[in-house]
Amino acid sequence: MGPLVRRSPLRLLRDGPWGLLVAGAFLLVCSAAASAPIFAEASGNAAFADQLAAVPATANAGSAPVVRLVGGAGLGGRDRLGGMLDRVPGLGPATVTATSVGVELEGRTVFTPFVAANGRTERARLFGDDDVEHALVADPGWPSRVPAEAIGPALWLPAPIATALGVTTGDTVEVGVESRASRTSTPVEVAGVYAVDGAGRLPADPPGTRRWALRQAFLPKDSEFTSSPAYVLVGDVAAATEVAKVVGDSLLFAVEGQLSPAVPTLAAASATVAGIRRLQADVRDPALLGETPDRLHQQVASGLPDLVRAATDVADRTVAWTSTLSAAGAGLGLMSILAVAALGTVRRAIEVKHSVGVGLRPAAIGGLAALEVVPTAVASWAAGFGLAALAVAAIGPPGAITTTSLTAGAWRAGLAALAGIALVGCATTVAAARAARLTARHGASRSVPWEVVLGAVAATATMGLLVRPAAAGPPSALDLIVPLLVLAATGAIGTRLTLAAAGKATRRRTDDGVAGAWARRPALMLALRRVVVGGSQKVLVVTILSTGLGLLAYSVAAAVSVSQVAEDRAAVRAGASATTEIEVSWLLDDGAAQVTPDDDAFVLTSGPMLGVRTPPLPAGTTIVWRSRVTMPAERQNVDLLVIDPARFAAVAAWGGGPELARSKALLPTLTRADATLTDRLQAGGSGQIPAIGVGTLEGRPGEGAAVSTDLGDLAITLLDVVPAFPGHSGNLPMIVVPADSFFGSLGAADPRVRPPATEGRFSRAPRQYFPSLWSNGDPDALRAVLEPRGLELGLTETLAQVAQEPDLVAARRSLGLQVALGLCVAAIAVLALAMFADRATSRARASDLMLALMGMGRAGTQRARSIELGLLAGLGLALAGVGVLLVAPLGARLLDPGGGAEPAFVLRLGGAALVAAALAAVVCLLVAIAVVATRSGRADSAKVLRDAD
Repeated sequence: MGPLVRRSPLRLLRDGPWGLLVAGAFLLVCSAAASAPIFAEASGNAAFADQLAAVPATANAGSAPVVRLVGGAGLGGRDRLGGMLDRVPGLGPATVTATSVGVELEGRTVFTPFVAANGRTERARLFGDDDVEHALVADPGWPSRVPAEAIGPALWLPAPIATALGVTTGDTVEVGVESRASRTSTPVEVAGVYAVDGAGRLPADPPGTRRWALRQAFLPKDSEFTSSPAYVLVGDVAAATEVAKVVGDSLLFAVEGQLSPAVPTLAAASATVAGIRRLQADVRDPALLGETPDRLHQQVASGLPDLVRAATDVADRTVAWTSTLSAAGAGLGLMSILAVAALGTVRRAIEVKHSVGVGLRPAAIGGLAALEVVPTAVASWAAGFGLAALAVAAIGPPGAITTTSLTAGAWRAGLAALAGIALVGCATTVAAARAARLTARHGASRSVPWEVVLGAVAATATMGLLVRPAAAGPPSALDLIVPLLVLAATGAIGTRLTLAAAGKATRRRTDDGVAGAWARRPALMLALRRVVVGGSQKVLVVTILSTGLGLLAYSVAAAVSVSQVAEDRAAVRAGASATTEIEVSWLLDDGAAQVTPDDDAFVLTSGPMLGVRTPPLPAGTTIVWRSRVTMPAERQNVDLLVIDPARFAAVAAWGGGPELARSKALLPTLTRADATLTDRLQAGGSGQIPAIGVGTLEGRPGEGAAVSTDLGDLAITLLDVVPAFPGHSGNLPMIVVPADSFFGSLGAADPRVRPPATEGRFSRAPRQYFPSLWSNGDPDALRAVLEPRGLELGLTETLAQVAQEPDLVAARRSLGLQVALGLCVAAIAVLALAMFADRATSRARASDLMLALMGMGRAGTQRARSIELGLLAGLGLALAGVGVLLVAPLGARLLDPGGGAEPAFVLRLGGAALVAAALAAVVCLLVAIAVVATRSGRADSAKVLRDAD
């Protein structure tokens, strides 16, 4: 091992700022490479956690993250359950249950399970749970003491049954079965009295659990009223089995398992699903053939496969968004290493020529250069891997990160570091070979007008983007290349034109004016002269600066715009935080106006009925009606949304963008116009109904139009036509009208009016206007409105559910990586200006020293260099702004996340993007000034003059 080999690994460590710049380039590529697998795992785990959190509290086992294996009826069914859930990974301890199925097996008309005491009898059925002590909530109205000595099997009774029978804990009841020919019973001691749920029949779930909600599909039905769940007498499985055997009932045995831990990783959940599939095959589950088994058939019920499938879909979409970004980050990192290597050979051009002159082969020179960066690469590998993990944890998806992805990230970072080392070696070898050829020919290289070539490439890529069919979703390579090329071309061509114009303006100045300026402001004039005559090197530096700063501003603007449009599209599709359809609106209004039998609901009358109103609802809720109508003049079908404008603004979801804000701002005007027209209608007058158009309506603001209803045409006037409105989720345009003036024009056909008292509840079911209840809270707020009126909460859609649409989730989850990529490119700009500062200061040490000795002083020369760097940074920032303005019109094609069409995507350059770019420019300047100060401070005057000579 020669001295060159021994000294090479330590050489870069002694090279001061340059060594830090090389380390920064390696850190960039290692962190970008390591982030991809870590981000992918965090995305999948976060998606699965979101799916688990979105499971409704009332979901049964077939829709929830549990596994329920039904073994079949009778003791044979119990025998088939032994240890079967142990084969499924990821499940906690199993719970065995047994439920009465004698009614289903024998026939409900001749088989009635009962419980009796004190001469009273109630229908009730058996249920066994081997963890009964934790499965029930003791009702506080009865003693909770379990008898110390039980005569026989003991069962828990529901509170309504205990009240009806007049029994309490410790009493004895008769449990049996009554058939057409016989009545069989056995005495059973009351082990306790448990609380029931809100519906009054099923056992209440213990706090923090959903044990009985998950079982509801498998719980027995009432033997007489089969649409209602039965009251169940609950004991341990042994007690239930003993009682069933005595009275002649049959039990259906099942075993339940829940996830352990409660929120596993997506990989662990996928392994659990694979175990479920094997279990289904073992028991020959009819669901595998697409059949729906009855509850008595041996089967496996679990919502895990669907939850894992949905989470995998979201994770795949997210990875599709981020994989291109990660690859781009790694590519930019390798480009920065290549740039560092190329500038390093320029920095050591004399050394390379001497090495070639003394006989070292180019490959040997390249190998020494690669060996020189190995310690830096190793340190950057460790730091980059750690930085990637911390960055994903801080700004990435809120999912768990395990050793699996960390190991994969470490391997990728190592491969990226090896690729960087190879790039340094190859670049130095090529530079040495080129130096050898030039030395042999005594020639010089030619410059290439690369700015024009770059502009042509950027124009070609942009045309390719414009002619490509528009498609929303994950970005492609072209979507990332186009902004990069446009910003780079803007920087290159703009810098060349700016320097040419500045040089022309400088040459026009008179000699006296120039001399006076030099005398007054020597540092400024020296900086201006250096910038103007800088040539291609400064064009390249400003191009890198404008590209880095521009991509940072573009990334921040993209992140803000994508986040905003994702929120707005979810708001448009959902309408409000929680919505549910209802049968008719007057069910919510105890004081609703009522139609008399003489009123004809199918004839358009001249005014509203006396006392008609929109149902008064609690704060935070409102009612809307939907319909489909026609605009005769335009021959256009449109959706119709009828609202209460006075309450709608406080209930609807408005997102955060200007499109929905514009729609919201129209509601006060709509409210006033509605009140004015309603008063006129009540006075016997008429007028055009105020309306808001949404989407691609052919009408214009202020124009009159008409909509066709079942009862005739109604005249409307459009206050405005807006691009988006809450609740507009279809492909057709929409018209929004106020309820009072619109329905007031329908007379007795007003859907808010109660039918005649002599008619049934549904004698006037809605034929055209279908109501929905909206809330700005959760579904419980809807339930609080419906249940006091005896109505059940039906199918509910929430804003949170709509926001889980895979494209919207993927877009939101990729925002952190998008900004991180912009920061990486900005870091390259910092490196570029710092390397330029290092190179320029090193080459100009002799001239700077002469200027200092002639009166400028060291401070003056450093100030001149700082002003020069400031001018370059300022020019780069200005051209970055121009480039981003050129890219902004392409934003819809480059960044549209999908998940809906309204509002349309618009790339907006907000204050955050501009501030980020300005701060990055300041950092670039400060780092470059620090490099100048460090390099100038280390120069020795005598050595500098000797070397210059």
